[in-house]
Order: sequence, then structure tokens, then C-alpha cells
Amino acid sequence: MERIQEELKRDRETIIPPTEKWLTRTAPNQNGWVTESHPSYGTIGVHRVSGDSSLFQSDVKHMHYICLEIHEANKVIDGTHEFLHNGNTLCTVEMSEAQFSQMITQPNMGSGTPCTIHYSAGDKGQPWLHPKFGTRPEPPDPESFNIKYDKETAYRAKIITDNLVSLQKTLGDLVSGLTKPNKGTLKELLAAVESARMQIEQNIPYVQKCAAEELEKKVGAAVADAPVLALEAPASVVGAEVPRLTSGTPEWAAANGDPGLADTSEEGDQ
Repeated sequence: MERIQEELKRDRETIIPPTEKWLTRTAPNQNGWVTESHPSYGTIGVHRVSGDSSLFQSDVKHMHYICLEIHEANKVIDGTHEFLHNGNTLCTVEMSEAQFSQMITQPNMGSGTPCTIHYSAGDKGQPWLHPKFGTRPEPPDPESFNIKYDKETAYRAKIITDNLVSLQKTLGDLVSGLTKPNKGTLKELLAAVESARMQIEQNIPYVQKCAAEELEKKVGAAVADAPVLALEAPASVVGAEVPRLTSGTPEWAAANGDPGLADTSEEGDQ
């Protein structure tokens, strides 16, 4: 009976090894610190970084954006104190501030929030990796909403035009006598007219609906990113040159609501 129990225990450990099997601790170093490691230990960090980057599903290029990093981690024990030390980077993703806000405030929505994968530890050997840094390529620059709208409108307009051309040919053949106006021909003509009408009724409202939905998304993202984009925008975009004011001057006092210094300056000028 004991032998059977030992075999069952050994089988369970083979299938599901106990967590203690993978837990390792180093001997204390010269400072008395012990480093504890386990395959499940990790850290996740959120950073606001700078750079001129295109981000997946974002309609503008960003000078500032959010970066999330996941690392393997070790636990360093110093008596009763514990702190974490990052190991290998497992994954790095980038998001606009609007996307980061959406991820936090709108969980369980569809497939999730778009993000830009910057680095993944499993990418080794891929042909598109950066030869020096091992990072993934940047997404293509965002396409203008006007260009996308023009493409979709042109595509839908071509469908309508093709149907009208077919209808015109059928009518032309009837008028020129190439086709005799029998019952079958008239049915084909009626079907062509009905098809052209349906294309006009369906395609134009569809383009309008898609454009309205897309515009609503862009407005929402723009509102979320507006403070960031305003800070990033050059003075020429805002519409006027922004002067740099020196602290303690009358101009600085007027701009910062300190009438005392401004009044003193006026009295001195008199």
C-alpha cells in the first residue's frame, strides 16, 4: 500500500511539479542579501516616454506616449526587507494616452484595446527585427481620414456607375434595335433598374454611416489626447509665437497674476 502511494505521489509530481521545485535561493552575499527566483516572478511597469512615433490605430504621430514593460523578476531579501530586481524583458508595448485610458476604463470590450508591440522575447530570428536593438518595426504612418473617405466613396461610386453603365447599354440596344423588346428583355431591364436603385439607396448611406462612426471615434481620441497634443504642438500650429518670460520681470508678473510687481514697474516708469 505504501509503495502504491509513493508511486501515485511520484506520478502527480511528474505531471504537476510542486512550486517549491522551481523556487531557488542564493547564499547570502557580502551584504547578507539573499536572491530568490521563481519562473512566475515578474514586474510590469508603466512609463511616459518621448519620441516621434507612429502607433497602431492612432491617427497622429506622437512625441509622448505610454510604454508598458513586463520583466522577469527576482526577489532580494535583506532580513525583514524585500525588494524586486528586474530580469529579462519579456514584452514591451506602446500606447497613446487615449488608448491607455480606454484600456483602463473600458475592460471586456471586443478584442481589447489596440497597442503597438515594440519588443517580444520570442521574436528572435524574425527577419524584420532591428539588427541592433532586436525590436519590431514601427507601424506605417497613419492614413489621413480624408484619403480613406475618398477611397471608400470612389469604390462605392464605381459600383453604382457600373450598374448604370450596364443599364445604359441595355437601353441603348433596345433603342438601336439590336435587341427586340420582348418580355424577357423587359424583365432584364427592370432588374437592372432595380439593382441600380438598390445600389444608390444602400451604398451612399453606408458610406455616410461609416464616416460618421469613424469621425466620432476620432473626436473621442482627439479629446483624450488634446492636452498632450497641445503641449507638443509648435507655436506656429497654435497660431502665434509664444514668448519665453523670465521669472521676476513685469511681463512675468502680468502673465502670472501678480499685480504688485507690475504696479511697481509702472510707477518706476513714471
